[in-house]
Formats: sequence, structure tokens, C-alpha cells
Amino acid sequence: MALEHNALLLTPFWQKERRILVRTTEALRLCRDGGYEHLPGRQANACLAEAALRDRAEVCDFILRARLTSFALSAFDDLQLHGLLRELVESADFVVVRECAKVTQGETSSLARQRRLVRAIETEARKALSHEGRRYRLVADADLHRLPNRDAYDVVSRRDALVVLEGLARLAPPGLASLLAEAHQRLAHDWRPPLSPDGLILLKQIVQRRYVERPVDASGWRPGIPRKSVFDPSASPEADREEVDQTRQATTLIKASQDGVPFCEECAR
Repeated sequence: MALEHNALLLTPFWQKERRILVRTTEALRLCRDGGYEHLPGRQANACLAEAALRDRAEVCDFILRARLTSFALSAFDDLQLHGLLRELVESADFVVVRECAKVTQGETSSLARQRRLVRAIETEARKALSHEGRRYRLVADADLHRLPNRDAYDVVSRRDALVVLEGLARLAPPGLASLLAEAHQRLAHDWRPPLSPDGLILLKQIVQRRYVERPVDASGWRPGIPRKSVFDPSASPEADREEVDQTRQATTLIKASQDGVPFCEECAR
């Protein structure tokens, strides 16, 4: 690939594997056409640090060509130049890609192995994968966006997916445990658009929260809802009370006074 003004070669010209800092839009095209792949975060950061220390003049020229800053680069030391390059990657404007063997049109062995492994795990498990009360599902990288109920799942980060698969393997029968161990090795590294995943992906089913409304009691008040008062006029109004039977109340009061029984007006209603 001929380097343009928006790309920076991060490796020496004599190194066989080329690593390039390039805009995300161009990186997406390179990875789709084949011959390049996304470089993981730690390796990319180390590569940026080496380039800032080794080829300071080339890095400064790239920053000026791409119009990435208006500050005078002469005041920047090697550490500050590395920090500037790292910020470009962290902001997702640029990514680091490395040259790899180009896959021919008929070679789909990696995807085929992923799909066979997913089907084998689903057959052995005989139901959805469950760990600590949550349900999970494995999919191949190319099948992620083709999943019919994709909105019902969240993508699990690689670090958490490793923990989940290890927990499932400990409690699984030997046959399923060996398949989960293989899936553990084939998990995709964390990625973000516009790049694509490069391995198996673990999905976590989203918990659907449902609100169950409590029934109204005999007095017309729903439990859990405050009654209306002068302190909270927006609350639910109190249920209408029945009118007091004054004749019955008077009879109750007289009888209670004759018997010497303590009483109150509420009890006499």
C-alpha cells in the first residue's frame, strides 16, 4: 500500500511485518480487502512509543501533513509526541494495523471452524449457557450482525468472557468442558467500530424488567402508593369513607360508658 498523508509507517523499512498508523476509515477498507489486521492495544502502544523515539522527524512530518495540531512541534519531546499519537488512537480517529497474509476468496476455514464449534457446544449443552443466573450465547464473528434477536443480547468483553467460560467449564461434563476450553482460545479480542471482531463472541442476554402493579384493596387504596395529604398533594387521594351512623354510634357510646369499657370515636363507628 502506498502511504498517503493520513498514514504513518511505524516500523523500519527493513522489518518484514509492516505496522501502520492510519485513519479508521482507511483501516476498515484495508482489513476488508485482506492483507491487514487490527493490532491489539498494548502492541499498538509499544509500536507508537518506538516510532516516536526512533523516527522523530517522520512523526512530526506526519502530524503536520495530517494537520493534527496547530502547536509548534519543536517544543514537543519524545514522550509528548508519543502521547499525541496515543490520543489519536484512543479517540478512535486513527488505528494501528499490521500486515498479514492475505486470505484468498475461497478460504473460509476460520469461520467454518467457529461455526462448527458453536454448533457442537449448543448440541452438548442442550440448552442456553447459564452462569451465575445469567444466560449467554456464543456466535461466530461474521454471524454477530445476522443474529435475528440481536437486540436481546449485549456483547461481553474478552476479559469477562474468559471468566464466564472458565466457570462454565468447571461445572460442565468432560465433553462440553473440552469444547468450552477450545472456545476460550478462539475468543475475539476487544474491538470497536469501524473494525470487526476476529473470533468467537460471547453474548449476554439482557434482563427484561417487568413492573407488576399491585391490586387495589377493598378501601380503594393501592399498596405502595402514598395517600394524599397537605404535605404531598400529588399523591393518590384517600378513599371515601362511609358516613357515620350517628344512632348506632350513640348507642355504642352509652353502652360502653355503662360497662366502664375504654373507647374512642373511631372504634365506635
